[in-house]
Amino acid sequence: MENGLLDLEELFRTTVIEVQQLLSADRVCIVRFYRETAWKGDLVAESSKSGWDQLSENNLRSKPFEELVAFQHQRGGVVAISDSSEKLQEHHREALKPFQVHGMIAAPLLKNDALWGLLWVQQSDGPRQWTRYEVELVSQISQRITIALQQSEVLMQARFQAEQQKPCLE
Repeated sequence: MENGLLDLEELFRTTVIEVQQLLSADRVCIVRFYRETAWKGDLVAESSKSGWDQLSENNLRSKPFEELVAFQHQRGGVVAISDSSEKLQEHHREALKPFQVHGMIAAPLLKNDALWGLLWVQQSDGPRQWTRYEVELVSQISQRITIALQQSEVLMQARFQAEQQKPCLE
């Protein structure tokens, strides 16, 4: 809790576990992106059912994955895909192969109105017809995470300013 980041880490861990259990999804993760590195990603938190491979940082830093993120960012909003073999272009399907994705919901996480990352819910054992409720739930959760990211930023700025003013008060 020292700098606000620990609170976010706990929020991320709890979120992926709870969403994975609530939706009975094969994997839920939060991925953070760095725009200055062409949308390369870092895995922030992950929860998956046993039997599925954990995500690899190498996969998150691949060119096809970067293109997939750019595609999602261009579309904006929440993207729900029931069957990745049907609705995506070939190179996007290729980008999803290492992640064992058949169906997915990807919701943007924003910080200062820029794409910070994704809340990613996936089905690996086959296609999944996502319900309106499930898509809306993931959207609402991503909005709450976005608020937490903004609040963390404000908290860190306030602490920094307080530290800067401390010597003046002594």
